Amino acid sequence: MKGLLVLNQREGRRSTADAQARLAAQCQAMGWEWETYLYGEGDLESFAAQCDLCGTVYLQQAEACGEAAVVRELERLWAEQAYDGLFLASGSQGQYLSTQLAAGGTRSFLNGVTAMEWKEETLFCEKMVYNNYFLGQYRLKTPFVVQEKLPQPRRAVYERKPRTCIWCSPAENPACILEQTVLEESGEHDVSPVLLVVGMGVGEKKDVERIRAFCMENRFDFGVTRPVAMRGWGSMDELIGVSGRICAPKVTITIGVSGSAAFFVGIEHSDYILAINTNERANIASQCDALIQDDYTNVLEPLFACLRPYRREAL
Repeated sequence: MKGLLVLNQREGRRSTADAQARLAAQCQAMGWEWETYLYGEGDLESFAAQCDLCGTVYLQQAEACGEAAVVRELERLWAEQAYDGLFLASGSQGQYLSTQLAAGGTRSFLNGVTAMEWKEETLFCEKMVYNNYFLGQYRLKTPFVVQEKLPQPRRAVYERKPRTCIWCSPAENPACILEQTVLEESGEHDVSPVLLVVGMGVGEKKDVERIRAFCMENRFDFGVTRPVAMRGWGSMDELIGVSGRICAPKVTITIGVSGSAAFFVGIEHSDYILAINTNERANIASQCDALIQDDYTNVLEPLFACLRPYRREAL
């Protein structure tokens, strides 16, 4: 089986590199061969090198409103290379492309996929549904289009092939676009280098308040999982994950967090993830860089003592 990974240069260098790592690792786990299609603006060949993309990479210059031409090029590549499936990186344009590529009704498609498994010539998928309250399971037959929201593997290992760049015809703006203005990009928000996230494994409201107070005192970032917020122990502004905040601190420390796919989206760009959990089989145990398998009540004071020297100064 053979798939095409579709990446958008406008998502940024880190997001593009992470997307190929997620999708390439997924394809290898399923036993699929894969190639990459990268579209965007500027020097795409240098951008591909900066992202350390590997294998065969198709490059296409595409203006901000050139998605229709991108669809046409993907259709051409699909017919020429006989892909069994297209894997689109997370992002709003990925959703648009998936619906356009499946519009004829001959291909199945699914957006927001958080887990995939290939067996019996079928792609078994999972995604959160009904405002992230339920986990939906789906089966897709080839050919299919999937737009992913996979968790970022902490130690992604996949077969790396020498990069070969192949240029496609440029995608121009459609004739209906008479004038185009690019608004100034917003700068990065100032974020705390340390994020502490509390999950339902923290069984007392007073302990949630204690961890929050420690973060406020030391100017660290603080967050909660959806079950904690729904319980009334945290505000929706503190929610981390798909329906809350997406954070990228230097260090994320999860306390009593199980690690659902919808939550992990909110912390996957952290440089380092430390989890405190009594259950070594929790999802977070395979997603983190280090695990302290112990009750959080035995860990909080030593943890606070280690973090206090890194207190963030007032802005």
